[in-house]
Amino acid sequence: MVPPELTDTLRETVGAFDDRVEPLSTSEVASRLDLGRRSTYERLERLADRGVVRTKKVGASARVWWRDPEDVSGVSTAESARDDPGRSVQFEKFVEAVSEYAIFALAPDGRVQSWNEGAERIKGYEAGDIVGRHFETFYTDEDVAEGVPERNLRAATRLGSIEDEGWRVRADGTRFWANVTITAIRDDDGTLTGFTKVTRDMTERRAYERRLEDHAELVERQRDELERELDAVFDRVSDGVYGLDDEDRLTYVNDRAKAILDVDEEDIGEPLVVVTETSQQFESALETARATQEPVVDEERHSTTEVWYEYTIYPSESGLSVYTRDVTARKRKERRLRKRVEQQNVVATIARRALEMHDVDDLLDGVTTLVAETLDTEYCKVLDLDDDGEALRLRQGVGWDDGLVGEATVSATEDDSQAAYTLRTDQPVVVEDLCEETRFSGPALLTDHDVAGGISVVIGPANDPWGVFGVHDTERRSVDETDTNFVRTVATILASAIDRDQRERQLVDQRERLEALNGLNEVVRELTDAVIDQSTRQEIERTVVERLAAAESYEFAWVGTADFDSKTVSMRAEAGVEGYLDDNTISIDPADERSRGPTGRAFRTGEIQVTRNARDDERYDPWRGTAEAYDFRASAAIPIAHEDTVYGVLNVYTDRQNAFTAEERAVVAQLGEVIGHSIAATERKQALVSDEVVEIEFHLPDAFAKEDTDVEMNGSARIDHVTQVSEETFQLYGSATPCAVDGLERLIETTSAWTDLTIREAGDSIRFSVRLTEPTILSLIASRGGYVDEAVVEDGDVGLTVQLSPHTDIRAFVDAMTDGYPQIDLLSRTQVTRETPFAGDGEQPLDSLTDQQRSSVEAAYFRGFFEWPRLASGEDVADSLDIAPSTFHQHLRKAESKLIEAALTGPR
Repeated sequence: MVPPELTDTLRETVGAFDDRVEPLSTSEVASRLDLGRRSTYERLERLADRGVVRTKKVGASARVWWRDPEDVSGVSTAESARDDPGRSVQFEKFVEAVSEYAIFALAPDGRVQSWNEGAERIKGYEAGDIVGRHFETFYTDEDVAEGVPERNLRAATRLGSIEDEGWRVRADGTRFWANVTITAIRDDDGTLTGFTKVTRDMTERRAYERRLEDHAELVERQRDELERELDAVFDRVSDGVYGLDDEDRLTYVNDRAKAILDVDEEDIGEPLVVVTETSQQFESALETARATQEPVVDEERHSTTEVWYEYTIYPSESGLSVYTRDVTARKRKERRLRKRVEQQNVVATIARRALEMHDVDDLLDGVTTLVAETLDTEYCKVLDLDDDGEALRLRQGVGWDDGLVGEATVSATEDDSQAAYTLRTDQPVVVEDLCEETRFSGPALLTDHDVAGGISVVIGPANDPWGVFGVHDTERRSVDETDTNFVRTVATILASAIDRDQRERQLVDQRERLEALNGLNEVVRELTDAVIDQSTRQEIERTVVERLAAAESYEFAWVGTADFDSKTVSMRAEAGVEGYLDDNTISIDPADERSRGPTGRAFRTGEIQVTRNARDDERYDPWRGTAEAYDFRASAAIPIAHEDTVYGVLNVYTDRQNAFTAEERAVVAQLGEVIGHSIAATERKQALVSDEVVEIEFHLPDAFAKEDTDVEMNGSARIDHVTQVSEETFQLYGSATPCAVDGLERLIETTSAWTDLTIREAGDSIRFSVRLTEPTILSLIASRGGYVDEAVVEDGDVGLTVQLSPHTDIRAFVDAMTDGYPQIDLLSRTQVTRETPFAGDGEQPLDSLTDQQRSSVEAAYFRGFFEWPRLASGEDVADSLDIAPSTFHQHLRKAESKLIEAALTGPR
């Protein structure tokens, strides 16, 4: 009967039961009402509160609802029991056995008697198709053949209820994994009247469990050893069991519980809180179990012994039963597993960062922080082994005193260094107590920070290590294999990342070097062509620095010369920078530390000098601020030299890493030679054609003493003209007395430097031409930009008149002459204005000739090519110049054309 005071909605809900006493799930009631599950649940709760329907929780979170038989039929419970005495008992057992939604009844022979919607949904049969058929229909052929259905009924008959899991078959033939509970139903006399069967589709859960099993398989393999150890522990440990009455007094305690609670038989009957220590957490669990009449499972760590216990509290009418066990090993295992998972996640994070890395130091900084947090250590470090293998620098780290990272070093060879010991082994080095360590004593970096223990491992291969990775703590603690493997794995990732970074840097460096070399070669080619077109030393130097500063490989360039009075370097030309030497002093005095830079060294040695890292090179200390202000990393100082003359030093600067390799140095050194040769040629030309020259007279006594011969030069010879054929070959033209001719002939016969002597008489005078090879005083003069205007040989002594461009460093020229010929005397130095055959302003006719054209004209003139009859043929003149006759005639024709044009069109 339905109480009359119910609302229409509640009456509608009661009507969903259709005078049935079988339990319905919330979903089944909602389906019948065509209503949402939540709204249906709220209605059912209200009906349950009023006693109209009854309810019970089944499974983990499900609930079933039913009406009492007397409410449905109007017959009292007593009458029902009288008519069917076993019905109430059977119903209660049926409800207690329910765990899911497919619920149906079986006859004693196993045939289906009832069917609900859950069964239809799970198994796929409609009631009319299945009722009356044997329940073996739901089993696989294999299970039927093995008699599983009948065996389950026999077991349920014998035991009262059984639970089973296995494959079952739907109406469409598909299989699903089922959890099945079969409960035997008996009347008051104990006679079997049938069975209830509850089935739950567990296919998805089983699939999920299988995935979890597959996922855990790898971890399980790794944990096998630990599992075996824990299994052995569990085999030796049994549960502690004790009982409590309603007043929490001990009513029973087994031996294991006595040990756990630290009680004995005499304590039975005493309140638990009196005989042993209990926690607020445990007392709260007791109250919860009593209040809910549901088992309570919890765990906690004993405050004194630090042992973890798990306890399960079962409530009953007489009190509480408590089952407790030592789960310390399990908790440790779980903690190790959690730690391993956390470490694996950290390893994955570090690996990802390594792949995305753009800067090694950023990676190392992040890794040290992450590892220290993961292992809960105070210190973490990355030590970088130097190129000499002598020291390890604290490249990155966390926890160390301010200022140590990037600066502090430890020995890579001394016995007291843990890092040095680590480098000598390919295994992780574990220290649990540094004070008791016998393999090493510990460097100051560790002892100054009160380090007690830690782990260190080599970064990179043992035979070629990059450095050392380590973690340290100030508290002594044991180190397990998990932490050791974690540190080694991180070191392996770092080694791979560093190796990849080094290889990428090498590729970048190679590309940059190749680009720099290509660009530099192009600049050198351009400069070689450009300097030839310049008419003064200043123009050459300015052209060079401007071209270099404009090149992609360099930032700026300048040319300096040595001031011997102040022993400092002064500026001659600069580009890409302004006033570079205004605030910088560079010395050439070896005693001055300001001469230790590349420029000072280049002046002293005459060889190219480089600084590849201006910010780390100790010799660059006086200009450290300059390097930072102008933002350059490397510089090269290239001597501008020709023969033994150093005109100055070319300085170039770049921000490229690893600049000025051997290949690049060779190219820029060649540039210094090109510039030096060009300056020397320009100054020689200026000395030849300039109206204003510096004229210096020397006296060289016993001029032929250096010749490896006993020839005595008697008489006199006058050298009127000198033509330079090559750097060390000169053609001399002049007149001589008969005695001097004899001396010249003996020189030709006895020395290799004097060759190709030609003697001819011209009226009352004797004319001669002779070739002079190998380094001589003439090559020294020419290399310094000088020109021999006149030379007179008198009884073995030589008087020289040398003309130089006013722009030549006269002092350096005289010093060079004195160094080469210590016996030479300087007679006079004057600046003169030469008279030229072509008067007037502007370029003189000879200025327009190239060096080859001028040499061809001079050789032809002084050898008598223009005489009639000719005193020398074109072949003779060409031979004296070491060129082909056709080349000589080509140069001569072009020179004649220029000179005739100048004579005809020049000022009259």
